[in-house]
Amino acid sequence: MTHDQLKYALALQTFKNFSRAAESCRISQPSLSVQIAKLEEELGVKLFDRAKSSVKVTVEGEDILKQIRVVIDETSRINDVASRVKGEVQGAFHLGIIPTLAPALLPLFLSSFRKQNPQVRLSVDEEPTESLIRRIGEGSLDAAVLSTPARCPESLVEKVLFYEPFVVFASTDHPMLSNKRVTPKQILADEILLLDDAHCFRDQVLQLCRAGHEKQGHPLRIKSGSLHTLIEIIRLEKNYTLLPLLSTSSLSKAEQKQNLRSFVQPGPTRKVSLVYHQSRLKQSIIDAIASSIVDSIPRQVFLTDDLVRVISPDSRHFVPASR
Repeated sequence: MTHDQLKYALALQTFKNFSRAAESCRISQPSLSVQIAKLEEELGVKLFDRAKSSVKVTVEGEDILKQIRVVIDETSRINDVASRVKGEVQGAFHLGIIPTLAPALLPLFLSSFRKQNPQVRLSVDEEPTESLIRRIGEGSLDAAVLSTPARCPESLVEKVLFYEPFVVFASTDHPMLSNKRVTPKQILADEILLLDDAHCFRDQVLQLCRAGHEKQGHPLRIKSGSLHTLIEIIRLEKNYTLLPLLSTSSLSKAEQKQNLRSFVQPGPTRKVSLVYHQSRLKQSIIDAIASSIVDSIPRQVFLTDDLVRVISPDSRHFVPASR
C-alpha cells in the first residue's frame, strides 16, 4: 500500500463521492477508483459500499479507516516538526470561519498574515459552526475561527483569541435609542430581529434575552447567513437587533453615532477562539494565524475576560466570565 492510496481512501470517506474525492486529491476519478480498489485488494477487506446514489464505509472498513487517519496524521507531523525546528511557517492550510465573523474579521488580518507568511498557501471556507467542527474532525479543515464554547468533541483544542462585545443597532427613532446605555433586561425576544436557527449568534442573543425574562414570545426570524441583511431591514423599518462590535465597521459614521447603543458594563460578549485538532498538526501556522488576528483587532475588543459576561453559543448555558 502507498501513502497516496491511504489519502485517497480518507478523501472518499470524507466526501462520500468519487468525483469530489478525486477533485480534492487533484487526480482523475478513474485513477482514484483504481488506487482504492488496489488498496482493498491488498488488505483483503472491502472498505466502501459503492451504491449508485452514494458511497458508504463498510462496517469492516470503519476501524481500518480510523487507523489510516492516525497514520496520515502522524506522517504529516514529520513535516510540521521539521518546519518548527527550522523556524519555518510554510505549507498549505485550510481555515474555516463562521459567517457572523468572516466579513469583519478577515479584512483585518488576512493581508498582514499573507505578507508576513508568504510561504503559507491559505484557503478559507465560511460555514456554520456545526459544519466547521465536523470538518476539523474529518481532517478537511486544519482549524476554524468560532464563537466558543461550542459543542466540540474532546479531541479539539480551543485557543482563545478575544472577547467581542455585543451592541444594539436600532432603526432611527426607535425607543431603544432613548437610552444612553442598555441592559440585558431591555432586550425582548418577541421584538428583536434575528438570523435563522443555523447560526450560533442567534442562540447567543436568545440566551441573553432569557437571562432577563422567564417567558417571552418568539422573535422574527430571517433565513439568511448575513448580518448585512439584518442591518438593511432595520434601516427600512422600526426594529432593532444585536450586532457583534466588529460588524459595525460597515455602518456609516452617522449610524455608528446615532443608531448604536452599548450595554452597561459588564456587558455581554462572545468569546472568539481558534479551534483545531489536538494532534496539533501545522502548529506553527496555527500560532501565526492566532498572533496575526490578535494583533489586528481594534482596542474596543477585549483581549481578556475582565468586565465581560460571555454568552455561550450553546443556548443551554449562560457563562459568567472568570476573573
